[in-house]
Amino acid sequence: MKSLHIFALHLAYGGVEKAVSEFSNIMAEKYDVTIHSVYKMPDSPAYPIDSRVHIRYLLDDIPNRKEFKAAVAEKNLPGVIKEGFRAVRILYGKRSVLIRAIREIDDGIIVTTRDEHSILLSRYGRPGVKKIAQFHEDHAYRKTIVRHFKNNYGNIDLLVLLSPKMVREVREIMKNNTHTHVAYVPNFLVSVPSETDPAHREKTVIAVGRLAWVKGFDRLIDLFARIHPAFPDWKLKIVGGGDEYDALRSRIDACNAASYITLTGKLAPSRVIAEMQRDAVYALSSYTESFPFVLLEAMSCSLPIAAFNTRGGLEMIVNDSENGFLAESDDAFLCALSRLMGDEELRTAMGKKSRTSMKKNNLLNTLREYWILLFIVLQPLLDVLAYWTQNDAGTASGYIRLVLMVVLYVYAFCKKRSPAFLAASALIALTFGLHILNGLRLGSISLSADLKAVARVAYMPVMAVSFAALADDEKKQKQILYGIFLSAAVTGVVIILSVVTDTYMPTYILENLGISGWVTDSNRCCHSDIMACFAIFAAYGAFLTKNTWLKFLLPPIIMVAMITNATSTCYLTLLAVLAGFPVFCLFRSILLKKKIDRLTRILMAEFALLFAFSIAIYPYTPRHKMEELKHAFYSDNEQQFVQEMSDLGYDIYAMSLEEKMSD
Repeated sequence: MKSLHIFALHLAYGGVEKAVSEFSNIMAEKYDVTIHSVYKMPDSPAYPIDSRVHIRYLLDDIPNRKEFKAAVAEKNLPGVIKEGFRAVRILYGKRSVLIRAIREIDDGIIVTTRDEHSILLSRYGRPGVKKIAQFHEDHAYRKTIVRHFKNNYGNIDLLVLLSPKMVREVREIMKNNTHTHVAYVPNFLVSVPSETDPAHREKTVIAVGRLAWVKGFDRLIDLFARIHPAFPDWKLKIVGGGDEYDALRSRIDACNAASYITLTGKLAPSRVIAEMQRDAVYALSSYTESFPFVLLEAMSCSLPIAAFNTRGGLEMIVNDSENGFLAESDDAFLCALSRLMGDEELRTAMGKKSRTSMKKNNLLNTLREYWILLFIVLQPLLDVLAYWTQNDAGTASGYIRLVLMVVLYVYAFCKKRSPAFLAASALIALTFGLHILNGLRLGSISLSADLKAVARVAYMPVMAVSFAALADDEKKQKQILYGIFLSAAVTGVVIILSVVTDTYMPTYILENLGISGWVTDSNRCCHSDIMACFAIFAAYGAFLTKNTWLKFLLPPIIMVAMITNATSTCYLTLLAVLAGFPVFCLFRSILLKKKIDRLTRILMAEFALLFAFSIAIYPYTPRHKMEELKHAFYSDNEQQFVQEMSDLGYDIYAMSLEEKMSD
């Protein structure tokens, strides 16, 4: 099992720490996961972690900020010196243990979750290790972060952010870094709490987070104190612990608000959810946020949201005036709170939309993340739909297919107009443009009919160029590869089903020769083109898959599907694939300077044997039978033609070519 190493500052309460816990639990299904936590805080781990996940604490000590501040406040010079040296030792130890731990890992994947950790990974990570950096906050164009992105991420393979907006900004910042791929993966909830009755909600506004300046609890206290006289039966509850606890307590006392504003301190995650299910409104007062977990949790508890609209990903979660309000100023925030606190029906309606949109966002994020894979797998399903809906005017699936081709190409064109993409597009356009012009010159075609044929034949190269342009990170590349593999598998399954149920489409209908399965297209044409693509995709799928059964069963499936098709295109493509695969493996080994593993060598031998077998059985194939029928047909017609010319006084065999053409 491949190893996955996740580096975290600690595993106590916090959004990043929750993300680390959820991520490690999911990855434990496929990887040997180890979390390297710098500090072992008293409440670590705060969130449930799968028993298969290993936790390694790198330092014995923990940050002593509170002790140092206490010594300074008490003017205790020996204490200040002691805690100062301890702080320096902790900071130095933190860096050294991180470097040592990163250097120790020589294979697998390393994921870092802090900017300073990512810099060390880029600098000290070994060449054979896949390096992934997660950035869980909004860079906000801070000079230090921008400088780090520009200068210190050069060896990071994948940088993961939390919103498409940040991806666009960071790609521009890192435009001179041609190695690092930048992508976004939003936070998500693994489970959603059960729904509660809105009638049992208390008139309480809840806010959850670390008690730090960036969370804006100071202004939330001030604003709630201003609005409270209009809503005297409402309360504010702030959940969380942190360095600002005493300052916030003093602020509450200064506002004479202790009777209706509560600081609960830290609560267990289950208690936080229970409090959210009991309260009526969620308030987010942060000065900056990216894609907060706590907002997803609040929405899953059917809470309407009143939030300050910060940079980052809030607009991806909160739809203004639908499941909450996004405020641009203090007055707008007060207005949002007033509307929610004063209207129970509005709270209930927005709360339901919050829960619904949170589930919908999870689905949409999944679709958005894996749309390329779904797009590719959709293609053979459209082929099957075409078979069952075929008619003389074409099929719905054919038109859907062409629309998808156009949409995908336009999207790729707008997204990535690289010189290679434009050159490939121009080559496709030139090829088919010359074809149409030549047909018009000969006067032997109908322009509309030929354009339809070009659209069908150009489908594959246009899709290939579009996907190549979009494969700008490893995640999309994997989706494309797995999509191709699944498409080939679906095609093979439907061919087998069509033969078993005797519902397959003959390649040559009049002669009842060849098998196209349920694979067709918009006008019952290009069967062999689709099958040829299937062979190439399936061969590559056999190369990629780690499943031994699939690896060695796919080649004979390719051979059977192609030989039974009865077209020259399929038979010649089959020979090219069977002969080309070993050559491909050899060239790949030479270019990458890697030895060919044992399974691949066996697979190469299998392809070579199938190549020899395909040639040996050619006289018994539908393709050969079709050639015999064609030869007999043309021979009979030739004899009839010679006889007719002889009756007219011509000796067809004695005439020159010029005489034949003139006559």
